[in-house]
Amino acid sequence: MRQIHIERLVLTGFSAADAAQVRAAWCLYELKDYDKASARLKALAASYPKSSSPLVALADQLRSKDRFAEAAEIYSQAIDRYDREG
Repeated sequence: MRQIHIERLVLTGFSAADAAQVRAAWCLYELKDYDKASARLKALAASYPKSSSPLVALADQLRSKDRFAEAAEIYSQAIDRYDREG
């Protein structure tokens, strides 16, 4: 499964450094710097319109803050991108 995920990242131009940026956004979130975490993920999503990874992370963060309607909208966008990825 990990190999498939890595192949998708490569096909969408999403590098290991970009994946590290998603992880950095999670670190910011865990430090309760929600605005910076969200801004980082939104910037990544804009920079990589073929990748669903930043959107999934953003939706996960919204869901964990009980912002379910917003999370659902972002998950839908991520699913649309995922469908185009593969």
